[in-house]
Amino acid sequence: MENKEDIIEALNAWFDGQNRWKTKKELAAELGLSHSTVRKYFSEGRIPRKPENRDKLYQLTDLSCLEPAGVTPQDPESRSAGAAKPEQRFESNRPTSQMIISLLNDILDSITKDVSERVKIRSYIQSLSRSWERGDLDTVSWMIHGDIRDVLRRHYPEAGGIFEEIEPLLRQRGGQKIDEFELLLEHYCDEKGIKLTGSSPRFVVDHLIDVDFDRKRNAVMVGMSLLQNPDWAEIQRSIEGEHKRIWGRVFNFFEFYEELLMSYNDIIKNQRAYTNWAFLKDIYGEIKKRRMKGNLIGTSIIYPRDEFSADLSKLWWAQNSGYNDNFQMEFSSNRDPRFCFEVILPDESIALYGFMRPKKT
Repeated sequence: MENKEDIIEALNAWFDGQNRWKTKKELAAELGLSHSTVRKYFSEGRIPRKPENRDKLYQLTDLSCLEPAGVTPQDPESRSAGAAKPEQRFESNRPTSQMIISLLNDILDSITKDVSERVKIRSYIQSLSRSWERGDLDTVSWMIHGDIRDVLRRHYPEAGGIFEEIEPLLRQRGGQKIDEFELLLEHYCDEKGIKLTGSSPRFVVDHLIDVDFDRKRNAVMVGMSLLQNPDWAEIQRSIEGEHKRIWGRVFNFFEFYEELLMSYNDIIKNQRAYTNWAFLKDIYGEIKKRRMKGNLIGTSIIYPRDEFSADLSKLWWAQNSGYNDNFQMEFSSNRDPRFCFEVILPDESIALYGFMRPKKT
């Protein structure tokens, strides 16, 4: 029996000395074998178990350690002695016990792989059926575009047509579901007396809560939360959570006024322009820095823009109601909407402001 280390050394030396194949993956393709199988020849010194595979490798490499079983090089004396006897030829061509075991093992490996794939297919079809029955369209969409789809078609070609049937139904059911959600959103806002603007697929709830419906992915974006394949109850909870985050926080007029004034003074102190107006975006940035240093908010997103807009709106409402005439801020618009913040006015119209300064009283 050949020494495995000798086989490893011989194979790797041969491969390094040839220039026909750049990688062992290319060699595997030439042999009609898997890349992992060929790698084991080079790393573990395994000899191909199938005679035809061993013969292919021998024909390419011409390595004596890979010479097919039953064929041995003859020295000059043996050649001059004449041909082998008939019984010798018969014995040399007869498969050995080890070769038969090797062939049976190859068949067993193929059966094991086949059974394993069919078990996966069965589990896949069961999961696909359950997902479809409960209306989990996002999971169905993900499953019918997965790799196992090709395995299913290989074993059961007649099953391929089911995907062509599912895809248009998936789009239709997803669209119907989004239509229902949009109607439920309108009904919810009417019942709660909340202002709803926009049109399908993008709506704005209570001035600052964006609700976007994605028909292709059967998903809904509520504020900063992406809901995959939601039901209406989940959408409603998310809207109420966003409303609480934006509008439900405790607001103290004087504390917020002081934050604005301190940030304004720091900006004006370092501002080169001859104006007493400060950019609202700069003031917003200063407040965020102060809150991060003071650890006033323990969330990963420190003071989102929509919360700043809500607080500016509350400040405006307080000033408009004559809450305190001695502490007033005035605002001005900016031509570039990218640098503006939405402020909800008392009549529920929306103003876009980009500048701020203390109001002289």
